Amino acid sequence: MSNNQYNTLVEAIQELNKRGYKDELKIHEDLTVEDNNTRIDSDELQIDEHHRFEGMTNPADMSVVYAISNQNKKLGVVVDTYNPKEETAVSKLIQKLEEK
Repeated sequence: MSNNQYNTLVEAIQELNKRGYKDELKIHEDLTVEDNNTRIDSDELQIDEHHRFEGMTNPADMSVVYAISNQNKKLGVVVDTYNPKEETAVSKLIQKLEEK
């Protein structure tokens, strides 16, 4: 689900935090996510919504904020920047979750 109802990336993160996506998630190279010192396999995760933001001066400067949860609870947000030349653990995780 992509609403793109927020004007800025910061506003989106703040609102998602208020709605329960407030844990600090750490993405590891093996595509597990660490939430409060507990590792969660990416197979247990889902993207509930995402919001895209283009750069003011260059539309190629794009960021996307994802609201991530598992069956038990809303977890947190993950921010990814668009860079077709670089594949990070975050971009690999998001790609895997989007393929579900």
